[in-house]
Amino acid sequence: MPKSPRTTVIQWIRDHAHHLTTLDVHAPQTDLLPLAALVGDAQVVALGTSARQAHELSAFSHRVARFLVEEMGFRSLALEGDDPERLGLGAHIGTGQGTPRTLSPSSPPLTHRNCGSYLREHFGAGYVPIGVMFHHGMAPCPIPAPPPEFADAVLGDAGLDAFFLDLHAEGPAPVRSWLDEPGRTRMIGPAYDAADNAAYHLAGGSLSAWFDVILHARSVTPTRPLSAVSS
Repeated sequence: MPKSPRTTVIQWIRDHAHHLTTLDVHAPQTDLLPLAALVGDAQVVALGTSARQAHELSAFSHRVARFLVEEMGFRSLALEGDDPERLGLGAHIGTGQGTPRTLSPSSPPLTHRNCGSYLREHFGAGYVPIGVMFHHGMAPCPIPAPPPEFADAVLGDAGLDAFFLDLHAEGPAPVRSWLDEPGRTRMIGPAYDAADNAAYHLAGGSLSAWFDVILHARSVTPTRPLSAVSS
């Protein structure tokens, strides 16, 4: 009996996934070494997370940023956020003065638009976007599994704890269709209602148009304030 397209995609994910083995931001970066070939000679690497209050996504993003600096020679870090917060963190990174906890004043929310398409247009192959995604968990409220038509659901169905995936790896026709056809992936903002789970998504494009690499955690837990971590 022939495999369904979804089954084919799930098996392809299992076969091509690079497993992530630790959340420890100070651990050896052996599990991230295959990322070097995917970044190549890129001038800009972007990390876009589907939820900002998920510990696993933050830890993996931290590890990737550290890998890019220590192993790939990157020397600039740009953060999307309110200006007082970004400027304070920029001064901390450049001079070592202050701490992230004291250099992040509260400020009115700003409206941002996604600049990925502009970066792709300007840098071409020199721009590598990485999508940092998850299946279910707490961030910080309970977030159930995504609707089955979401890309996150298929990634989660692979049954792997955490991994990254090259979206340009060769694959059969069902895989290319899944990657190249318009789809949806979840996008959880500061306000979230589990009763309207399907409403929180990114749409209007395809996985391969949005990202070159996917980093996926099957389950997430809430982030913790720095004061709680250091106490």
